[in-house]
Amino acid sequence: LDGILRRLVVDWLRASGQIIEECEKLTLRDIVSSDSLFLTNSVRGVRFVRKFINEDCESVDYEQTPFEDKLVHWSQTLYEEEARGQMPSM
Repeated sequence: LDGILRRLVVDWLRASGQIIEECEKLTLRDIVSSDSLFLTNSVRGVRFVRKFINEDCESVDYEQTPFEDKLVHWSQTLYEEEARGQMPSM
């Protein structure tokens, strides 16, 4: 679903030189092979997936990456700027 925050995050990640792969439907292989997974919501912000458990109860753990700290900082700045009525900077 192409939400407002999702689009801003994807644009920011691309501008930061990150490789972004988007697809219509995630497969189990996509999830298991990902370096990082996150969810976006305009109310809750950016939330990172730390553990994924498949239908066979096998789990995949995701460790925090240094880039996640930058994304969290950027998203917090985004909300602060929006609260002040400013446009977010990329």
